[in-house]
Amino acid sequence: MLDTRLPTDEHLWQCMSETMRKVVLPSLEDPFARVTLIRLIGLAEYAPARGNDPTERRISEVVTCIDQLAARFPAIQQQLPTQWPQMDACVVYELCGQLLAGAVGDNSEQAQQIRAELKPLILAQLDEDLSVSSPLIASFGGQLNEK
Repeated sequence: MLDTRLPTDEHLWQCMSETMRKVVLPSLEDPFARVTLIRLIGLAEYAPARGNDPTERRISEVVTCIDQLAARFPAIQQQLPTQWPQMDACVVYELCGQLLAGAVGDNSEQAQQIRAELKPLILAQLDEDLSVSSPLIASFGGQLNEK
């Protein structure tokens, strides 16, 4: 039987945030201590909203996109690392960066397809990161987020 008296992680983070906002923050006069506490409040409010780590899914999406491009363009196939497909984020995103940088100012069909397929995928992943982490931006700048 599940013990429903135990608080969830979300409840624990919410309790921490509310205590810091209502009890600790009003009593701090030191500007550095206030900004530091506001950053901690931002982290406490971000923690339960961040969800699961999307890295594996994102790497898989980028590898699939690059594989599809490489199947159509031999020059991309030649740029693949020797142990491709590799699920190491650094290797995958380094190749992604090289492909995107190489497509700048290039009007070839390959470059157009890189811009049409790979670029929107990366932008969507960055937008997803920004939407999840945006509450941290204000708090790391020393501003409390509205509740």
